[in-house]
Amino acid sequence: MSTETKYKQMLQRLHTHENGPASDSLRKLGLPHKHIFGTGVNELKQLAAQIGNDNELALFSATKNVRESKLMAIYLCNATSVKQNELLQILKTADFGEFGEQAGVHLLHKLPFAKDLPSILLKSGNPFEKQTGLILLAVLAQRKLVSDTHYYEGFIAQITNLATSENVFVQKAVARALRFIGRLNLALHSSVFEWATGAKDNKIASIRQIAEEVFFELEYMKPRD
Repeated sequence: MSTETKYKQMLQRLHTHENGPASDSLRKLGLPHKHIFGTGVNELKQLAAQIGNDNELALFSATKNVRESKLMAIYLCNATSVKQNELLQILKTADFGEFGEQAGVHLLHKLPFAKDLPSILLKSGNPFEKQTGLILLAVLAQRKLVSDTHYYEGFIAQITNLATSENVFVQKAVARALRFIGRLNLALHSSVFEWATGAKDNKIASIRQIAEEVFFELEYMKPRD
């Protein structure tokens, strides 16, 4: 069966999960997609499990201007067999915050090349790729999948520079990454807390808000080495 045929069958199944009110709400939030079914994330994950991992279908789905197709691309990926260049093709299609969240939490940390992705994604001109890279860093630190202090130290300057982003999803992801990196060990806590202390009175609103959030959490959550 061709990938296009598989995709058409997937769309037919998505139609049975269409949620009109949810679709209207998502469209009011400004999602850019031509079609929005309004299907919930859990339903999409269940549908992907029924279809089974299929990297070719994932790549094909990611190119479509449909919210659910892009999310299904994440859930259909086989974490053990998808190639880095294929994964990056999927991530380049990111155009909404929910995509970055689901990619970072559901898939990317499981990949054998996960720790190589943030340095690529943070250099992207696409803010939603940046958001994805930041969320991945947060997940790697939160779950202690990478515990090397030097690894995170190499990203702190890049992360804090993104605090000036006009994209609210990037701003939230910056705060999230800094909070979890700062909780990993004393050395990282010191580096991140020092930045937050100096930045919480910054004249730029986004920097100030992120710094205040990070400062508030790390002030009371000092890790033990």
